[in-house]
Amino acid sequence: MSRLRLLLLSALLVLACAGGEEPSRVLVLGLDGLDPQTVDLLMSEGRMPSFAKLRQEGAYGRLLSQEPLLSPIIWTTIATGKTPDQHGIGHFVAVSQATGESLPVTHERQGRRDAAIADYERAVRYSPRYEPSRAALSRLTGRVDVRSPRDAAEAEAARLVEEASVAARRADYAEAMRLLDAAQTAAPAYVLIYQYRSNVAYLMGDRAAAVAALERALELEPDNALFQQNLEQLQ
Repeated sequence: MSRLRLLLLSALLVLACAGGEEPSRVLVLGLDGLDPQTVDLLMSEGRMPSFAKLRQEGAYGRLLSQEPLLSPIIWTTIATGKTPDQHGIGHFVAVSQATGESLPVTHERQGRRDAAIADYERAVRYSPRYEPSRAALSRLTGRVDVRSPRDAAEAEAARLVEEASVAARRADYAEAMRLLDAAQTAAPAYVLIYQYRSNVAYLMGDRAAAVAALERALELEPDNALFQQNLEQLQ
């Protein structure tokens, strides 16, 4: 429960420090998995001065979460303001109403191997460290990374995308775009290129380019809910 407590606590701290008479934008900072007792200790030792300032100048307290403490449930509640019974997200993977089991498990029992693989791939795509789906995907396909480069061209594109990510983190957006251009030339159907291109374009203030990149990404992965949601927010 502690990790979700801190996640909600961080949100509360930022909200509390966003006061003022004029309306302002609010940043919600969620640190999933960070232990609040550790944070309290580090603040008391002077090793987290920014958090200490938030605590001093804002509101501070421990908040309780709801069981079960699964990230997709809690994050969806935070994002929508709805309880789990309202937003319908109850696990990392969809559950069959007929069997009560996860859909990929149901598909496996029914002998629908391709459908099960597609389900596990979606689960790993949105939660790459979720071990049950990773193990199932490895068992069925021999791989766990749903976006593993399929050939030398995609491997080169993946390397360039990672370099572009590093450039973007240091705010060198021109270099990031140059690297993404090179990645696109190497492997034009590698979807991560367009995901990162959209992010960098948005950071540059080029909303039209961000939209175009997401539209291309959705051409490659039409069922990607994250791409669809981001596109709706930009349009």
